[in-house]
Amino acid sequence: MYESFSYEFVQVPYDVDKELGENADNIEFEAYETELRTGKYRDMARFYRFLEIKGIDRGKI
Repeated sequence: MYESFSYEFVQVPYDVDKELGENADNIEFEAYETELRTGKYRDMARFYRFLEIKGIDRGKI
């Protein structure tokens, strides 16, 4: 049996240009690129509706 448990958060570099290069044939490439570069995702209204349907208060997450 283990006597203790620990974890550590680490920052992992993410190569956006490499990811985009590997997905150049993505049919929604421009939208995907915008997501990766800005962190603003497509169709957030749909996601918010999903949360609402599930009874999740998005202000608390």
